[in-house]
Amino acid sequence: DAGTGFADFKRVYTGNDNPFSHGTARKAKCSREIKGNASVTWTPDIPERGKYAVYVSYISLPNSTESAHYTVHHLGGASHFLVNQKIGGGTWIYLGTFEFAEGTEGKVMLDNGTRKGTQFVPGSVITADAVKIGGGMGKIARGNKDMSPEEYTTSGLPSFTEGALYWMQW
Repeated sequence: DAGTGFADFKRVYTGNDNPFSHGTARKAKCSREIKGNASVTWTPDIPERGKYAVYVSYISLPNSTESAHYTVHHLGGASHFLVNQKIGGGTWIYLGTFEFAEGTEGKVMLDNGTRKGTQFVPGSVITADAVKIGGGMGKIARGNKDMSPEEYTTSGLPSFTEGALYWMQW
């Protein structure tokens, strides 16, 4: 248990709602081995072939690794990323935009291995929280100070065009 993580618990968010405080996250000790001995895989069901943005979320802990190894499997092959989990926890970290086939062939993986060119730090951990494929539509409802929250409305725009309440680009 790594603590509180992401959960998409509402159709629309208002006020101080924070979806990064309603779920759970997991952690594993980092391994000296390149491939590690623990991993997690997120397998989306892509609605149609196309290019989709890929975001990851994790928890930043005092002993988080500076080199969490993510692999995005897409139509062009596999793309590898080392992410510093000491910073940016509890937000969406953009890895890139990739072409995926319709269905469940694409995936995102995280493992606890130590890659070549990085240093193993005894006691360090990786944390796994969530992956988002595609941006989706905006879910933050806003209104003016004279309105009740029930009267707030969403922008009707893609989420990447809305304010950056919970977004951070890596």
